[in-house]
Amino acid sequence: MTSTLSPHLAAVVDGVRRHGWIVQAVEGEGITPYAHTVGLLSIGMPELLVVGLPGPVAAHLLNAVAPRWMAGQIPLGGRVTVMVGDTPRTADVVWHTGGLAVAAAAVYGRENVAAAELVWTREK
Repeated sequence: MTSTLSPHLAAVVDGVRRHGWIVQAVEGEGITPYAHTVGLLSIGMPELLVVGLPGPVAAHLLNAVAPRWMAGQIPLGGRVTVMVGDTPRTADVVWHTGGLAVAAAAVYGRENVAAAELVWTREK
């Protein structure tokens, strides 16, 4: 990880050191919300990413999936189901090439980092 970080990124690095990974949510007026993990790359795994969900829901989903991802229980190209309250949510796990894992890229001093996107099915 880089040695000269902004206070925000320094807090991200501290969270990764304490917990193994953190979830960075990005929300704001006029943008589609998204969230990604930071810290999985340090153990040789692609970061995880989800687009279009509010920060708290995205954080819940990513935190539920990350341990299974790290244990090799969810393959790239596979499918995962996570309970959100009483509702099961299913996602396909696909390779992400869009560069949205910006906090992870900044922490690791890279232009882009490897990420797998959880593409959630729409509720009916």
